[in-house]
Amino acid sequence: RTADGFLRPTRRARPNILITGTPGTGKSSTALQVLGLEPYLKHIDVGQVIRQEGLHAGRDEERDCLLVDDDAEDRLIERLRADVEG
Repeated sequence: RTADGFLRPTRRARPNILITGTPGTGKSSTALQVLGLEPYLKHIDVGQVIRQEGLHAGRDEERDCLLVDDDAEDRLIERLRADVEG
C-alpha cells in the first residue's frame, strides 16, 4: 500500500476470473472445467467461504442462497484477498 492507503499496482502472474450467477446456473461446473484446462489457476468458492466463516445474515429462500452479513463484508474481502495472494 502507498502512504495514502491505496494499493500499489503489481504485476500478477495469474488472472482473477470471477464467475457469477444465481444458484443452479453451473458456476461450479464451469469453474471446474476451466481448472481442467488451466490447472495453474486456483478455485475459490465464495459461498463455501461465507458458510465456513459464518459471514452470512440468513438465507434468501426464494433464491436458495445465503445473504452476506453487511457487517462481515470487510472480513470476507480480507479472507478472499489472503486466499488469492496465498
